Formats: sequence, C-alpha cells, structure tokens
Amino acid sequence: MKKILVLTAVLALSLVLCIGVFAEERYSVDALYINNNVYNSGEYEFGGGQPGTEGEAFKSEVYITEGDKMYILGWFASTESNVDRLVYRIDGDVEYDCQDNYRDRCEIYDYASILPWVEECGFERTDFVKSGFGKDQEMMELTGIGDLPVGEYDLEIVGKFQDGEEMILRAYYLYIEEKPITIRDFNAETDKQYFDQILINGEEKANGNDAVAALKALVDGSDGTVNTITMYGWFGIVDAETAFGDVLDSFGYIIDDGTPVFDKAFAVDTEPAVSESNGVRYKTTVDVSGLQDGETHVITACVKLKSGDVVLFNRENREAIINYKAPLAATEVPVQETPEADPTDNPGDATSEPDEPTEKPVSPTDAPNDGSASDSGSNSGKKGCGGIIGGGFALMAAACVLAIRKKH
Repeated sequence: MKKILVLTAVLALSLVLCIGVFAEERYSVDALYINNNVYNSGEYEFGGGQPGTEGEAFKSEVYITEGDKMYILGWFASTESNVDRLVYRIDGDVEYDCQDNYRDRCEIYDYASILPWVEECGFERTDFVKSGFGKDQEMMELTGIGDLPVGEYDLEIVGKFQDGEEMILRAYYLYIEEKPITIRDFNAETDKQYFDQILINGEEKANGNDAVAALKALVDGSDGTVNTITMYGWFGIVDAETAFGDVLDSFGYIIDDGTPVFDKAFAVDTEPAVSESNGVRYKTTVDVSGLQDGETHVITACVKLKSGDVVLFNRENREAIINYKAPLAATEVPVQETPEADPTDNPGDATSEPDEPTEKPVSPTDAPNDGSASDSGSNSGKKGCGGIIGGGFALMAAACVLAIRKKH
C-alpha cells in the first residue's frame, strides 16, 4: 500500500514538473484586413508572418487613412490557462480591448503543430475556450483604430490569459495618413439638404426659406458689428437602408476657395421628423471677426462623410451659401513726435542756456567811484579797470604841469 501511495505521489509530482517545464503558448494570426471583415473575400492585405517578440526587424508596416477600420482573425492558446481576451496596445502603454468576438477552438488539439506540446505533458486539453478571435464571416475589429488621429504609432496585438500571463502575437509600425478630400456638389439622387435659419451674433435674423433667401444674398458687416454667422438646417441621404448618422463624419464650412473647416459640435439635436427622413440637424457657426479687408466673401456650408467625400450645400433654391461684406480695418496713422531741442545742436540759439555760467564784463561806469578794488576774485575785472583809470589821470596831471613850466 505504501509503495502504491509513493508511486502515485511520484507520478503526480512528475506531471506537475512536466507541465511546469513544458508549459507553452502558441498562436496563429491568419489575416489582418482594412475596412473588410470577411475572410478571403477580397485582397489579402496582411497575413500571419513573424511574431512581435522576434524583434524590430520583423515588424510589418501598415498604412491606413484616418477613419479606417482594422479587422483580425486567428487564435492563441496555452497549455496552462484559457484565454482571457485579446487587446491591442498603442506605443507600448495605451491598451484597448478588441471587439468581443471570440469562439472556442477545440480543433486546435488536432493541429499537427499543437499536438506535440500537449502529448509531451501526458494530458489532453480539448476545451480551448475563447482561443479563436474573429470568425470567417465576421473578423474581430480592433475597435477604436478609426478614431486615432493622423500620425505614426507602434501597434502590438497582445493575447492575455486567465492566469495573468500574456504574449505578443504581432507587432506593426502603423502609419495613419490624412484622408484625401473629394469635394462634390449636392446630388438630388443621393442627398437631402435644407437651410432654415440664419443667426447673426447668436441672434436669429431670418427664419423660413423666403427670409433666409433675402438675407443670405448679402449680410452686410461693413460697420464692424458682425462677429459670427450661424447657418441652421439639416442634411440627410436618400438611401433608406443606411442610417445617415452611420456615414456622417462632421459638418463644416468653406470661406471662398479656402480649406474646409469641420467640427463635430456642429451636429446638434435632431427632432423625430428629421430623423425619420434619415437626416441630422446642423448648426454651423462661422467666426468672421478676422475678415477685415472690406471685400465680399462667400461662405458655404458643407458636410464631410466617412467615405471622405465633402458635399457642398448648394441645392438649387435652398443653398446654404451666404455672401458676407467684411469691414475695412481702419488704417492707423502713426503720431509724429517732435524731439526736444538739444542745446548742443543750436549753440547760437538765444533761448539755450550755456553749460557754465559766464561772468558779464564790468564797464568803466560800474567801477566804484573811489577807485578801490575788492579782494574777491570775481571782481578782478573791476580792480584792473580802476588801475587803468588812475594811471590815466596821473598822466594827464603830469602833462599839465609840464606845459605850465614851459610857459614860465
């Protein structure tokens, strides 16, 4: 009995060790399609290839345009744990769940590439619950890829197991390019379009076709008081099998022949009557405060569809097109400032002041009557003049005495 227990324990331990040693994960990525979720129904864009764990050299380059969808098909499995879910990572850190579109793959057990690593451990796994991702007629979507902006990304397809382990199935360089814009006119065979109201600076100025037609001929903003113009109406499609909301990207406008401007916020609440006509309300607001050239500009409402088409709202007699007269920005004349006079520039100007005070020479009449001189250096001129005058009188007196002597 003891031998039997010991042998059982040894076998159990061996099985545990075997599972630990030979526990492996396997996978197959059968296809990766762009905007097509039916396997083998069109061009085979990307197949299995090398796993992302093989290194950068084996990463495929995938080019899509903004708004494109990506679909994947394949399976992954482990000897120890069932599948938890499939995710994809962007730039190594942001993680997104894929579409909940799994299937059990019990037949994986029969694959020649799988059988050895099952039999080597001495047991048979035949469940492989959720091991398959996607179906032939409905491949699994990498949900959210179409919402990524234009740019370059590192994309990893990652399989997660219930025991916490994970594996990278594929890795790609993902390049999302800007979708080319194709502008076309309104087509009555496919489109529906109405223009119901005009608002100036947020205030309704025209309601109904006649009033709108009169005002849209010319919105005069030449006085500079118009900042925004809002066009309100709805657009839809004739195809009743396709909900317009599913093909709508965003509403927008074009000024003259410029680049279209779009904003998802231009799509507003839609009443049942319009929804039942397969349409969506738009309320497109155009900021015209920057137009300051005095010219008349043409503002055209439009819509961008997910196909990349831009439809102009130029339905005859219902055109959502406004002529806007812009103000002419006032020309500012610079004020000429008169520079202050620099005394050094006009040395002879009587109004300028000298750098150093200059003493006025003293005339003979300013001298003291008694001929005395001051000790102050500032009066040295007076002292000199007094000496000259005194000397003059002495000469005159001597001349007179000499003349008298000669007479006698």
